[in-house]
Amino acid sequence: MILLMSLLSSFGRVNSQMIISKLKLEEVELSKALEQIEQLTEYDFVFSYDDVEGYKVTVDLESRTLEESMDEILRGLPFEYKTEKDIVIVSFKRLETSSGTQEAEKNIKGRVVDENGQSLPGVTVIEKGTTNGASTSIDGEFNLKVKNANAVLVVSCIGMKSKELKVNGKTLFEITLQEDTQTI
Repeated sequence: MILLMSLLSSFGRVNSQMIISKLKLEEVELSKALEQIEQLTEYDFVFSYDDVEGYKVTVDLESRTLEESMDEILRGLPFEYKTEKDIVIVSFKRLETSSGTQEAEKNIKGRVVDENGQSLPGVTVIEKGTTNGASTSIDGEFNLKVKNANAVLVVSCIGMKSKELKVNGKTLFEITLQEDTQTI
């Protein structure tokens, strides 16, 4: 029994130091990179495809541990990971504050125009699922602090088709709304 327990604990230590022998990715979707790492290791990966959508990575990994590989893949991106047993959880980074951990607020700026490039004043821009919002100025510009980096903006105006946009870490938007001929 003691021999069996020592073998299992040795496997756990080796498993957490699993080596990725060779992996080269160029401008690959982050979701595909995470799937590749998952296939090369004995770990299951948990992440939201919607969150990682639009992020691309380029890495050349050779003889790296799982931790080194994840650090390299997520370098410069607004994501973090943690391992729990044989699961790797990838999520947006959280900002440490004196009151504990909370998601980072982002200041979003943008301009809303019509199909002809004309500024649209009075357009409503709301962080989806909240009451947090702003209206565009006479120049079609808005400024809005969103609660987290993966927020979705809902842009709407009477006579125009509404649009939803993922923030995905971006801070500057140029939004074009199309005329809603059915409403008119």
